[in-house]
Amino acid sequence: MIQRSINKAATAVLRCSKALYNWEQSKDSDKKATFYDMIAQDKEIVKVILLLTGSIQGTKNKVNEFLDTFNKYDWLCKDSIIDSIKKFTKKHPTL
Repeated sequence: MIQRSINKAATAVLRCSKALYNWEQSKDSDKKATFYDMIAQDKEIVKVILLLTGSIQGTKNKVNEFLDTFNKYDWLCKDSIIDSIKKFTKKHPTL
């Protein structure tokens, strides 16, 4: 699902370039070249886009792994604070 979202985002960015025309063209030209045409023809740009998409996915996976290490503390947000304090004070904690 996450990979699909990243691919959708990359596709949306590329798709918006279909509506952007190169400024160096005359207004009367019947067939105007878009930036998408230039991007799609350049193999290096396509390669970089694919590498960037992969690296974003890899970074997202690492971030999710790191966030998972905090799951043992989720009770702090899920449980009632007042109930947790009462339960804790019933044990008569000392320093």
